[in-house]
Amino acid sequence: MSDEHLWSTWLARTGLIPLLSEHVELRGTKPRNSNPVISKFDKQGGAQTKRVKVVCTNCNNTWMSRREKDVKPYLIPLIKGEKADLTEIAQTTIAQWIFMKVLVAENDVYRHYAPDPIFNQITRDSFRISGKIPKGVKIGIGIHTGEEKWSLGFQRHAAGLISSPTPPEPSFNNLRPKNIQTVTWGIGKLIIYFSAVLDPGMERILTWNPDWPLIQIWPRSVLIRPWPPTRTFHPTAIDRLAAALEEFIFHNDPIWMA
Repeated sequence: MSDEHLWSTWLARTGLIPLLSEHVELRGTKPRNSNPVISKFDKQGGAQTKRVKVVCTNCNNTWMSRREKDVKPYLIPLIKGEKADLTEIAQTTIAQWIFMKVLVAENDVYRHYAPDPIFNQITRDSFRISGKIPKGVKIGIGIHTGEEKWSLGFQRHAAGLISSPTPPEPSFNNLRPKNIQTVTWGIGKLIIYFSAVLDPGMERILTWNPDWPLIQIWPRSVLIRPWPPTRTFHPTAIDRLAAALEEFIFHNDPIWMA
């Protein structure tokens, strides 16, 4: 196995992201019918050094490396906040790179926290072979005002949910696989919002707020989308975006969570 950087090494080498000397990782769980349990870890090295040991060396050096190379001409102008045209091929290439990174991030292991991916090996193999992004995935991008917190920030929420008028069987608690997740990711001036739901009946949970200044790139549009967007994210708005799934769970019934 080899280490895969969450923020690709070429991003740091080209000065596209801030290079920090330390960062903080927050890991938490929210079991059903109990309060959240949050652990805070102060880490040496900036977030740009974050690595996940989940990728085989062959994959890292072949198809994943090709995706890193292919995305650069499309991704760099977005990170800088420069003008660009989001063509169909640009939208697809960026979306595939983002999905690859999410597959890595959702398999992260740290201390006593086990990985909680929602995508299985069949999905990972299908993506590796054909670049297919599964149904239920939605990706949007936006631009923010440039504050350091979200120039190098990453937040992921995942849950195992069902919608039911009656409580599930006792075995549901803490055993149900995760089937829904959101990722909010800052790279330079670029904000990425990724949402995925495996159960079509739960798609209403991830309905995007029309007030979010996001350009949807997946499912892709046949139209050329101009970049940057006319509206900008402020830090507090990104915080609310990142917490959207968590807020929905806490304020809607009947939702049962593992």
